[in-house]
Amino acid sequence: MTKYGMKKLSVHDRAAAEQVAHKHVPGRAYEIGDPVTKLIHTIGGGFFNEPKYYDSNRPVEAFVSELFSTGRISSTIVDEIGLTEQAREVLETAVAVAEGETPEDLLVVAAWARDTKDGLKLRSTPQIMLALAAAHPKTKAFVPKYATSIIRRADEIRQVFGAFRHLFMSTSDQDKVAATKAGRKPREHRGTLPHALRKALAISLAAQSDASLLKYNGKDRPNFHDVLLMVGGSREIGKYLERVTGEKRANWPVSKALFEYLVNDRYVDDLPPVLAARKKFFSMRSASDVTLELIREAGLTWENVISHLGNAKEVWELCIPIMGEMALTRNLRNFEEAGISSAAWDRIYERLQSVTDSVQLPFRYFAAEREVSSTAAKSVLGQMMDRSVDKVADLSGVTMVLTDNSGSAVGCAISGKSRLRVSDCGNMLAAVLAKRLGRRALVGVFGDSSMWVPFSQADSCLEIKRQIDSVAQKEERSRNGALAIPQFKKGAGVGHGTETGLWFAVDDLTQRKVHVDRMIFLSDLCCYTQGDDGTAQNCGVNLEKYFGKKATMQSMVDRYRQTVNPNCAVYSVNLSGYGQSQLRPGDNRTHLLSGWSEKLVDMIRDLEAGDSNESEQVVEVPVIEVLRSRYRQE
Repeated sequence: MTKYGMKKLSVHDRAAAEQVAHKHVPGRAYEIGDPVTKLIHTIGGGFFNEPKYYDSNRPVEAFVSELFSTGRISSTIVDEIGLTEQAREVLETAVAVAEGETPEDLLVVAAWARDTKDGLKLRSTPQIMLALAAAHPKTKAFVPKYATSIIRRADEIRQVFGAFRHLFMSTSDQDKVAATKAGRKPREHRGTLPHALRKALAISLAAQSDASLLKYNGKDRPNFHDVLLMVGGSREIGKYLERVTGEKRANWPVSKALFEYLVNDRYVDDLPPVLAARKKFFSMRSASDVTLELIREAGLTWENVISHLGNAKEVWELCIPIMGEMALTRNLRNFEEAGISSAAWDRIYERLQSVTDSVQLPFRYFAAEREVSSTAAKSVLGQMMDRSVDKVADLSGVTMVLTDNSGSAVGCAISGKSRLRVSDCGNMLAAVLAKRLGRRALVGVFGDSSMWVPFSQADSCLEIKRQIDSVAQKEERSRNGALAIPQFKKGAGVGHGTETGLWFAVDDLTQRKVHVDRMIFLSDLCCYTQGDDGTAQNCGVNLEKYFGKKATMQSMVDRYRQTVNPNCAVYSVNLSGYGQSQLRPGDNRTHLLSGWSEKLVDMIRDLEAGDSNESEQVVEVPVIEVLRSRYRQE
């Protein structure tokens, strides 16, 4: 008994008292009260507006049935404006940031999410956030300032414009009915763009080359025809662009010739070289008549060339010099099927080897490698993956990484068009850490059980990923020292019914007093459940007899810190974008992250940069402070 006769609470009691009912599975979880923290924690875990495993509008059984019968998910449950449950949660969180005490953080987070060098390498979500910022009074003033940090490619101009129109300019059903009754064709959209968004789109248009705008021009709406007519070329916009760019042009935001081509589909006299070359290319019908110089002068994409000339071997070989890293990687199977020459394979290898900072997420290499069969293609991908690992930040001390291979992680495709699973993203990141850190990494997988994965740093990163997959999903767990309740100690892989193995992994480190400097959890975060007198079970499993009453992941981490290493840093990386947390928000040694990018390791390094080895005092470095230091625009 403590002073005044009050019973001292255990670590389990304290953590359980802070939590609320979990939204998707039996048990408890933390609500994330700070909208900035929640936004950081959710946006990286998945592509925008894609189906998720857990959706309160659809039984899990229906999702699983479609996934395993077709290999992908296409039926997306959406609301009246076409948003999934998780997409709406992202937008609601973004609105809360925009209306909060630090509204500029919405643009800071969006710039980080879009950054292809040091950020999350996302495309759609940051553009949606920029469009949303243009609609809110406290954030619209920041929109022009952050435009070119978030809009990196020309097609993203169209995406921001389309998102704003869809979310904020759609004609109401009532107005459509009124127009029909009056004998008029209803308009899909009404109103004008906010001036801040016009400025943002104008400066983004002006920042792009003619070739880039032509490259991403298309017939699907909205296209640059729609954008340019809405943005306009008024004197006010022209003066603004002259001031912010320091340039003087006869026409803003694009030249007269380009405006006529994009808006009116018309070639004018005295064409600039890029349009003259484009006109010449589209008059040709044979690949033998086309030169690489003409393709480059015309600012054509490989899609333009293949669409116009066909996909024969000589056309693919013509395109290789103009294809970027991602295009080359994703077309390796097409090169195989076309039977390109050895010399062409050498050119692919040389181009990919010249890439210094990859724009691709690590699992993309795995996806591409799985689709090809030739030694040439597989070798290129393996070497590209290993080279990218060399640029990942080194982490001092010992790192434990646990990756989710439960049913919801293995059973959830990353998008409606993909066969890759959420577990592929986690296992690939674990392989990156294993390859980078070697003996200083302790890699585990969990589901019904948990197992530590043996690996050799000498192996390729893709080979380590295959080893993690094999232990997690195929190998007999009893031969790998599975940690679990008795009935879960045998079977193929970790087992996909529960996440109870996660508890056993952390408990194993505690019981054996294994010193780790940081724990990294890679999960869809539906592993918050506990066992307590049968009232809060993990998928029917009562964990009380193993870990005590009210055990949660937070209290298991607290117990490790009390027993082994009080300074252990913990990182919860959300792989699937659900909005609750398995760990305590605001704990000064715990950070909530999200995403599939290896650049998260760089973030971890920066978050720990405030720690002092000469003092026991822990210095808190919030994630948003790191992001502000990198991305805030003056």
